[in-house]
Amino acid sequence: KAINKAIYYSSKHGCNNINFVHSDILDYISKSKEASFDVVLLIEVVFFLPSYKETLSEILRILKPGGIAFIAFRPQYFNVLHSIKNKHLKSAVAAIAKREGFLWGDDIWFSWHTKKDIISLLAGIGYKEIECAGIGCCSGITGDPLEAIARPSLLNEDEQKNLFDIETRLAGDYADNGRYILAIARK
Repeated sequence: KAINKAIYYSSKHGCNNINFVHSDILDYISKSKEASFDVVLLIEVVFFLPSYKETLSEILRILKPGGIAFIAFRPQYFNVLHSIKNKHLKSAVAAIAKREGFLWGDDIWFSWHTKKDIISLLAGIGYKEIECAGIGCCSGITGDPLEAIARPSLLNEDEQKNLFDIETRLAGDYADNGRYILAIARK
């Protein structure tokens, strides 16, 4: 369904030079030609992907020189807040002590990071010009610990614009405090 929606929206907006593929990410990029991509978006994937370190290395391999990767990570702070909000204090302690594992009594593997972790990880792989920005530093969606501060869907258009401006201004200095840390890195 997601691929079909993406095809529809890209066609609707005249973006007809995009190829959509449904595949295991590491399998797909491992078979991709070296230095063949200008841009890679890895959004809402890393924190569910046990092979994320290998995937990040393969993404660097397939990027063209000067290519750019946009990678969203789950912040440690978000998982700690989420754990406390839902009274999973053992998970909060685990989220402070580790950077990956099983939280909240689920059998789903997660990873979580700090801005410092991400910069170190990506630089160690070979990425350059690494910048990080917090996404959702002052707001959240239903169920998020930050929804108590602001839920964009409940704001009018002017309030949404003001919130967007505030969050954009805070994104660099407070990268660790959002729903995601967006890393922007070049090959």
